Amino acid sequence: MAYPRNALHNYKNRRAPSGCRLLELANYFQVKSEYLIGKSELVDQHRVDYIFEKLSIKEKLEFLKFLQNWVENIIKTDPLL
Repeated sequence: MAYPRNALHNYKNRRAPSGCRLLELANYFQVKSEYLIGKSELVDQHRVDYIFEKLSIKEKLEFLKFLQNWVENIIKTDPLL
């Protein structure tokens, strides 16, 4: 990212970047802009519970059916279970 040194120094010393710069930085670091300004917690968007909460009811039910089938197949094919 081609930011001048004085811009980065200003950000470290609590001077806010412009909205456009804030979005660029958030995209670069793959975080929400709210996190960069201290208004939200960093959320691991790859956590299963985070992903599951974002699903619709229909998607959750489809996922549940998939898991049930998967578990049933594991039980059938694994002699230790």
